[in-house]
Amino acid sequence: MGVAQSINPYSPLTHNNLRRTSLFMTAVFQGNINMPVKKILSFFLVSKYIKSIIFLLLSMILYTCSLTQDCYYVDLFDPRAWSLGWGLLLFGWLGVPFGYIMWLANPLLFSSWYYYLFKKYDKSLIMSGIAFILMVSFLFCKEVVVGDSPMFARITGYGIGYLLWVLSSVFTITSNAFLVNCFKKSDK
Repeated sequence: MGVAQSINPYSPLTHNNLRRTSLFMTAVFQGNINMPVKKILSFFLVSKYIKSIIFLLLSMILYTCSLTQDCYYVDLFDPRAWSLGWGLLLFGWLGVPFGYIMWLANPLLFSSWYYYLFKKYDKSLIMSGIAFILMVSFLFCKEVVVGDSPMFARITGYGIGYLLWVLSSVFTITSNAFLVNCFKKSDK
């Protein structure tokens, strides 16, 4: 076997393959794409959709995990009083009349997931964005309602449950952003 015969023509280092790649990229950027290439490029759209579903599932998992963790700590004899995520989900709406509207991030996040499942990605992105803003606004609260009296206690720290709660919204925003950008580019 000679040297010329031992070179693999499909090697990525050959001149012909580099030339083919540059011709392909030129066709992509100029819009001169034939049908098989469109099918190959549509795979990337599917791949973004799969990435988006993974991010949404991670968001739901993070939210579920946040329900089992402490969300904040207060200045009381029991710093963990009224701070478990599931308790805040069930009874946090009682704080809304006192001006603690951050709890409304929960139904907004749920509605974001609902719109996502019915492929209304723009609405889902808006809902998850508003939910994120409400979640982060909790950092500006100095005290919270504890107990049913109502009694107020000063917040001394934030727990892992709060972080997971906010991250669930971030993952939902990311999931929606993948698809909103994909469909806007494919509509052109």
